[in-house]
Amino acid sequence: QAEIEKERQKYIGTPVTLETFTTWKQKFDEEMAQKSATADGKGLVKKSAHADKPTGRQLFEQDKSLAKSDDKYMNVDDVAIDASLIENELEDISSSEDEDDNSSRKVNGLE
Repeated sequence: QAEIEKERQKYIGTPVTLETFTTWKQKFDEEMAQKSATADGKGLVKKSAHADKPTGRQLFEQDKSLAKSDDKYMNVDDVAIDASLIENELEDISSSEDEDDNSSRKVNGLE
């Protein structure tokens, strides 16, 4: 029994009260302020190494020739697909899943 009680004591932490939380929060905020104020940028807030480079979407929107760049890979027999039809289909599927979730909650008494 003594061994079990000793083992149990290892996992008991400091009880959280308003006072202990406030003290911890002040120390934590001070540490975060110090880390973000460091000149070498080693804080938790990381800046992207590629922040000055445009994204693929931005490149695509700027250079209209990219819209036709894949045409050479298209075969004559390829079928064009209207993406809006697929999007509408996906929206219908997700809305029906939401309805199914709501109906199962009502059956199970969760609503």
